[in-house]
Amino acid sequence: IDHHQPGVGAQGLAHRLWVHVAVAVRGHKGSFCAPLHQVEITEFETKEVQVRVPPCRGAVVIIVTTGWPLGIERVWELALVADAAREATKVVAVMPRLPYVRSDKPEGPGCSIAIRLLAQLLEVVGIEALVTGNLHSPQIPAAFRIPVVEVDLLPDVCQAALDLEDPHEWVLVAADTGRLREVRRCAELLGTQAGTLVKERNVRGVSIVGYVGPDLYQASVLLLDDETVSGATLAKAATFLQAQGPARIWAGVVHPLFDGEGLRTLRAGGIGGMWVAETVPITAGQGVKVLPVADQFGEAVGGLLGRPVGREEENGGKGWCVARGRGGL
Repeated sequence: IDHHQPGVGAQGLAHRLWVHVAVAVRGHKGSFCAPLHQVEITEFETKEVQVRVPPCRGAVVIIVTTGWPLGIERVWELALVADAAREATKVVAVMPRLPYVRSDKPEGPGCSIAIRLLAQLLEVVGIEALVTGNLHSPQIPAAFRIPVVEVDLLPDVCQAALDLEDPHEWVLVAADTGRLREVRRCAELLGTQAGTLVKERNVRGVSIVGYVGPDLYQASVLLLDDETVSGATLAKAATFLQAQGPARIWAGVVHPLFDGEGLRTLRAGGIGGMWVAETVPITAGQGVKVLPVADQFGEAVGGLLGRPVGREEENGGKGWCVARGRGGL
């Protein structure tokens, strides 16, 4: 399901993802044929849509979409395509950035839990497995009763930045303690150090109250988070870290949801540049370096279809894991 944006690559992100998925699936399944079919989407005057897919009786259908922008529309299109492909043998969804990952618990009485409803929708329309990028919380896969393959892109983002110079000159800093475990694992893999910012939530919102980690004086800091929209949180974090005397501060983000205004906010906070994964349509330039990740998703899908799934399992060295699955594929 491709929503190509002018100026964002020669082809849409979904198309590039599909190419790598098709190559990986052929590699795992031998003579398995994975032709590309662009979904036909018709929008009526009422703004309602209808989708059409080619005949797929008995086939394994892999639906690739981006999930951004307009996440709810992308989810609904995904559900319609899965329903249209109901004669397929298996249906797998690939959505690098899953919408509503921050809505995994009620904010208060009477509040919805959107990720739980999204999981139920995907299951009802016949999707049997989901492949996605870094999730906001390790509890999110528990909302699903199908296998959820989480492709961990944070090490790739870190590696791309650290390739600029000696890794020992860098300190990886988690934007909050919730990211610290992931950041420490990246530091161990890459042979560098890790620290974290400490935040406190009160009636006035969230504020940064401290930093825990190695000395940052004259160090190169890579500030890490799973996603950013307005850039305000990372900008505040960079401003706070400036007092530690680092030589420079860069940021690494898996899901770059910011626009031009968000980029200006990040620069105003003292962030000299960014490394981001291409999990959503984004253009490189102006201090933003985009890391292609289609190959990682292709490998994850190929591995998923090439072996039984049903338990939590790390795939050594491949950067993805089956986070949960009550059934097999």
